Amino acid sequence: MLGVSTKGDWDDWILFFCQDIEESCEDALLSVKRLVNVRQRYRSLLDEHRYSGLSVQTAMYLIGQPTVTASMLRRRFGKSPSAVQHALSRLVSVGILRAYPAGRGNLYIAPDIHKVLAAPLGAAIDVSAPLMCERGE
Repeated sequence: MLGVSTKGDWDDWILFFCQDIEESCEDALLSVKRLVNVRQRYRSLLDEHRYSGLSVQTAMYLIGQPTVTASMLRRRFGKSPSAVQHALSRLVSVGILRAYPAGRGNLYIAPDIHKVLAAPLGAAIDVSAPLMCERGE
């Protein structure tokens, strides 16, 4: 910025700015690819267990909302408390979700998705490595 303010050297600043934008776009694309991979693997895991309906809908919803509560899902899908709880129990049983006590109910977190979203920019993550839910963590 000193070069811009003292010499009017915009070319170097614009180049620097464009390189940062390019890096940000590459990181965003990598995160999207990782999330698509997690989504596909969740779907395969649910198919293996022959889970369908609300269990699958909830797992797919987690890609954009990796932390949920039962009441959030009841509002989102318009399903009964027992149907939502059944879907959550299934997702916990296969490791897609982890339940944490929070007030009157539980907070459910999808650790594989949080791992993707929390990865430092430019971090190398092996998309072929087993997910936490596949390793039984």
